[in-house]
Amino acid sequence: MTPKEHILELLQGRTVSPLLFLPAIYDYKAKLAGIPPHLFGMKSEDIVFAMERELKESCSEVLTSGYDIYNVEAEALGATIIRNERTGMPDIKEPILRTTDELSKLHRLITPSGRMNVFVDAAKTAVDRWGETIPVRGAISGPFSMASKLMASDDLIMGCIINPDGIKELLSICTQTAILYANAFLAAGAQVIVFDSFVVPPMLSPELYEEIVLPFHKEIFGFLKQNGVVWRPLIVGGDTRQIIPKLVETGANQLLIDYSVPLEEVTDILDKFPDTLFRYNLSPLLMQSPNVEDVINRVAEVAGYLKSKRNLILGTTVLPVSTPLCNITTARMELKRLTSM
Repeated sequence: MTPKEHILELLQGRTVSPLLFLPAIYDYKAKLAGIPPHLFGMKSEDIVFAMERELKESCSEVLTSGYDIYNVEAEALGATIIRNERTGMPDIKEPILRTTDELSKLHRLITPSGRMNVFVDAAKTAVDRWGETIPVRGAISGPFSMASKLMASDDLIMGCIINPDGIKELLSICTQTAILYANAFLAAGAQVIVFDSFVVPPMLSPELYEEIVLPFHKEIFGFLKQNGVVWRPLIVGGDTRQIIPKLVETGANQLLIDYSVPLEEVTDILDKFPDTLFRYNLSPLLMQSPNVEDVINRVAEVAGYLKSKRNLILGTTVLPVSTPLCNITTARMELKRLTSM
């Protein structure tokens, strides 16, 4: 069974073995490509080369065209990126909005702009080379995380309370940008994975998530569903237990449970939402351990608790460039050994 077929079987509610291991390889792409982190993510050929190495070195079963995910759309909308060897990963220089009265500063996009095209082109090449058997996805920012790069987080949260209509106008712009970017990936033959970790409590309260952000998430996933996208992941890192029922309402059919959630509660979540596929993450500290036995022991513990669950994928948080490659490959091999029928 190919990885593409494996995913489709899971999404149709069938039990499939072994459990899939989908580590979050984004920052790590720079290491695979042999390029300093602050210089990576500007050329499609570099991204394709990193994905090729990912396939060969870690036997990845899914490829994602993405790197400094939350920066790409914000940069296209007018934010400035800082690339500094000392700080490593590129980031936004500073928010360009203080209030929603300044929305005219944003570059309203009609077509993909800037580095959006770099990642779309890389996805198109990956689809042409490996897409027959390997799912290829484009990484896009969700509206609230995109807005958090355009406006300082404190101002954004306060705006949700005192000026919700203004924030909704900003989120509408971000949503249309996300849909524009998603559509470009779909046109390239790729799938889409949506990242919106800035909505996680306590950064945003469950009440504000439901009132302010949920309608825009529904709009994005409604667009994807209408366009025949079968696998619709929404990645919100951190402790999402308070908002999982609302995340299920978005139309996403794959969500995230982070490593901080005890395995007993993971079991309860998987049972409570059997029609949603969940990725349970291994911790970044574990994946950076110099002792590979730590990885083996944790994978065995997780597999012992959860291997009977049909709506489960094992993954990781975004892997730092310092992660030993052997920890990635060992986690994959051990999970396969323990969960193969």
